[in-house]
Amino acid sequence: MRTRLTILACSLLIAGCSSTVTGTAVPAPPRPLKPSITTVAVGDWVDAGQALRFVVEKIEVDPKCTAEKPLPLGRNRHLVVLTVAVETGARFVKRSDTPVWDAFLTYGPYGFDTLVSSAGPRCFPQEQSIYWSDPKPNGKYRGKVVVETHSTEGLVVHKDWKWAYPS
Repeated sequence: MRTRLTILACSLLIAGCSSTVTGTAVPAPPRPLKPSITTVAVGDWVDAGQALRFVVEKIEVDPKCTAEKPLPLGRNRHLVVLTVAVETGARFVKRSDTPVWDAFLTYGPYGFDTLVSSAGPRCFPQEQSIYWSDPKPNGKYRGKVVVETHSTEGLVVHKDWKWAYPS
């Protein structure tokens, strides 16, 4: 009996001392952004051509949602909210390559990580969103664009421009 207990105790001791390393693989660093993407400061106007210019007036990370019934965010998700103003000139004509304001993406430590969800658009009342479905010449548009992401810091990217956040 004593021998069996000794063998059992040694087995448990050896099992407790052995270690195996398990874990998750470290993701590869993201591919860098195209060098042609221009860095823009919050508050600086961008000339997008086509008699159109816009400015990202403010970038907020995880602001308080003010919609009547905001949807909750998933685990490890954050909202990046941009306040954007857009102006069109007299010669503005909407084309297929005219910027759209739901095309902002976030770029963080693991590359692009923008998430598609219904929580973002339901964070603020509809009238606070930028309305851009049928832009007109000599128009002025202003509103919020909401992007859901995993990163609380990084870059917001739209076509050929990028802004750092938090700003």
